Amino acid sequence: MATAVGIVIFTLIILMAYLLRNPQFIGYAGESIIRRRLSSLPRGEYHALHNLLVPREDGKRTQIDHVVVSPYGVFVIETKNYQGIIVGKDEWKEWTQVLNRRTKHRFLSPVVQNEGHIRALGHAVPELPRSAFRSIVAFNDKARLDVESQKAEVVHFRHLAKAIRAHRDVLIPAETVNLVVERLQSADIKGDKARQEHIKGIREMKRQLAANICPRCGGELRIRKGQRGEFYGCSNYPRCRFTRPV
Repeated sequence: MATAVGIVIFTLIILMAYLLRNPQFIGYAGESIIRRRLSSLPRGEYHALHNLLVPREDGKRTQIDHVVVSPYGVFVIETKNYQGIIVGKDEWKEWTQVLNRRTKHRFLSPVVQNEGHIRALGHAVPELPRSAFRSIVAFNDKARLDVESQKAEVVHFRHLAKAIRAHRDVLIPAETVNLVVERLQSADIKGDKARQEHIKGIREMKRQLAANICPRCGGELRIRKGQRGEFYGCSNYPRCRFTRPV
């Protein structure tokens, strides 16, 4: 009996270790926390939409973690459930997560990501000016933020709702708010097939990157040196300017 219990405990420990390293689980956990944070906003005044899949102007799709529509603007929220030291600036295409002296990870600038999300949402609601959209990037509470940004508010999860409530300038007429919500809900691509295709496209891009194939033009990705160190650049440069971190 004791042996069986030990096996179960050991299996659970292995499972938890796997989940804590799994990017999909980490992302899902972060989004769940954000949903709870946003639920504290006054209902009727703020309308939270989650996990939107909307078309871009080029016909492709983009997935948006969270959107909050209110008279004070459309808050577009990109969540990163990352810990460690987060280093980034508006002009950088990639930010860095520093876990310790030897472990660093680069990732696409969430400010750049959110700019793309805002363009897609603006395409869905063309009546709204760019000034009606507010960009927010939220990181895990345990992250240390060494970030400089004028294009987005970069906050911890625990400060997200407070950051949203701090905006009181009316940007969208109250009678228009519900219309904006309906437009965004209509733009959201529903159905498992569409979302599976979106996920399939992301997996294919990751497969190409793992094989050092440029997902944009099919060229070979080669290691190059820049001001911030080594990176992979497309062999078809300057016709193709795709890059990714080493």
